[in-house]
Amino acid sequence: MKEEKPFSNSYWLETTVEDSPFPPPDRLKSTNLGMLFLEQAEEIKHKCFAAFRDQADDQWSTISWEEATCHVLKLLRTLSLTFHTRPGERTVIISSNRWEALLCDIAAVCSGAAVVHAPPGITPAQVSDLMQQAAPTVICLEGSAQAASLNEARLQTDAAQWAKEIKGIIYFDALTNTPSGFTHAASMLISGILMPAEKLSAEAIIQAKNTASRIPSTAAAAIYFPALTQDAGQTSPIDKAAMMQTHANCLAMLDSLLLSALLGPGDNIYLDHPLSCAFIRACAYAAIALGGSLIFPTALDGAPGTHPAAVLLRQFRRDMRDSHPAVVLTGTTLLEELRRTVTNQPKRLLQWSLAERNRPCFPKAPANQSALERLRHELAQAVLSKLRSSWLGLRIQHILASGPPIVAGETSEFFEALHTPVLQGLWRHEASGAVCSNTSRWKKRGSLGRLFEGIEAYTAPTGELYVRGSAVCGPAGEWRAAGVTAALDSDGYLWLNPPPAQT
Repeated sequence: MKEEKPFSNSYWLETTVEDSPFPPPDRLKSTNLGMLFLEQAEEIKHKCFAAFRDQADDQWSTISWEEATCHVLKLLRTLSLTFHTRPGERTVIISSNRWEALLCDIAAVCSGAAVVHAPPGITPAQVSDLMQQAAPTVICLEGSAQAASLNEARLQTDAAQWAKEIKGIIYFDALTNTPSGFTHAASMLISGILMPAEKLSAEAIIQAKNTASRIPSTAAAAIYFPALTQDAGQTSPIDKAAMMQTHANCLAMLDSLLLSALLGPGDNIYLDHPLSCAFIRACAYAAIALGGSLIFPTALDGAPGTHPAAVLLRQFRRDMRDSHPAVVLTGTTLLEELRRTVTNQPKRLLQWSLAERNRPCFPKAPANQSALERLRHELAQAVLSKLRSSWLGLRIQHILASGPPIVAGETSEFFEALHTPVLQGLWRHEASGAVCSNTSRWKKRGSLGRLFEGIEAYTAPTGELYVRGSAVCGPAGEWRAAGVTAALDSDGYLWLNPPPAQT
């Protein structure tokens, strides 16, 4: 393939470092993700690490950084001493968006294992295909449905070999039917992980850091199979072209997230997608680097992807009201549904306030306005502030949205009226989570934003996007197809739809 001159993204260093709360590129000194967590754990103990709704009493529960560290050390001891996990082996995690999955992820990377995340709705055929390709030695399962899929996958005639390699199985919940036939595997139930943790031992952290420090930055941190992120319930085999992310790839993406200021120090971050999405996993580790708190959505009964939009929206509104996040990671489909639900309400005052907000003079409210104009301005502001508080909470700063770009129109105007910008980007496994993103400072409505620091891109004559850089998977310096057709405008913004003639 003929190499073309890529678009330069030096503007990040030229225009945003001075305004960023982070110093230039050496800000993350950790050599791998395990050390990143353990070094932060020594600095923060009593701050909230994660919040989630306990299904037993329908109340929000939290775990502190100290408790999370104790749980990770327990899991690390189990992986090392009970399951005899060795560096370079692989751990498969089949789970919905749960905090236990993140703790298993952290423990696995601390042990030197590469993590493979899979959504809970994959079929037994996909489970069998995944196990043969990933060749894991440890499996982490959310509940009975995933255990049943694992059991059925093992019973397939060609699955006997990978089943013999499994050293251990970790369950998040008590199972009605535990997987059988894994004669060489030990098991561990971590539903009791919420029991009071023992006091955090400095000696235990030192021992864990000694283990993690031996993991080179070139070692595999995660392996992604692109087809696993498609809709749950698909029946096709998973993509054979696995993508391996090294610790260096992941840390480069974290640097980009910090420099772009999409996440801030101490932010409460609501994760509305599971860790099988590379961007969500990158944001989770970025929150760890920033000492933030992670908010996991309320779990719904039933298989993923089967819930009506109204049910998902009701859960989302309830979580927003109770958890007060600063940053929300969700999809554009949910945002479109939220806008339709609110604007279709037969409330004339709301409709008037939204229309008033779009008047050209509204944002500036010049001092020479008449008393009536100022009154209209203040009334519309009050109505929209109440609406924002009711649906999103007053602490929210912006929404990071995945999915089809929100073009100029009703949805963009709606969230702008609520003073809650929706920032979109191109979230790709190939680039360890993201190729580009709009930010609070640099954004164009309808685009997917500018390239992240350290990522170069160009489009082939066919329109296919190619990327390379420190965060991109694969051999250093090689171009990798991002799997989308896109175009870069003269300002360096990426568009899935044709960019406007005048930018």
